[in-house]
Amino acid sequence: MIAAAALAVALAYDLSKPSGVWNLSRADAQSIRWPELKPVLETVQARVPANARLGVDLAPLDWEYPLWGPRLGRRLVWIPEQSATGVDWVLLGSKISERPAGRWCAHRFPTVDWTLLHRC
Repeated sequence: MIAAAALAVALAYDLSKPSGVWNLSRADAQSIRWPELKPVLETVQARVPANARLGVDLAPLDWEYPLWGPRLGRRLVWIPEQSATGVDWVLLGSKISERPAGRWCAHRFPTVDWTLLHRC
């Protein structure tokens, strides 16, 4: 009985799991614990096609799950381990500045030091 009461209190006051999460946008829900990622998530959702091959070069603690898209339709290409050939979008994570070869236009997110590249 005490365990159930403790669990109820813990869930009720866990700010990273608000009870109204189902009414939030995808980016709002995914950025509850990392609010500085919200602009990145919104931009990727709005600009990168749902079935695109998205190149990613992320730092070890950068979060890649939301990049797959709402139906997990994007294919992530791990750069530089995999070739960026045929990739039109690349997301560079925290403090990663080396771009793949080619001509890229950049959208920077200074609050998290991430950059979204697209071929121009």
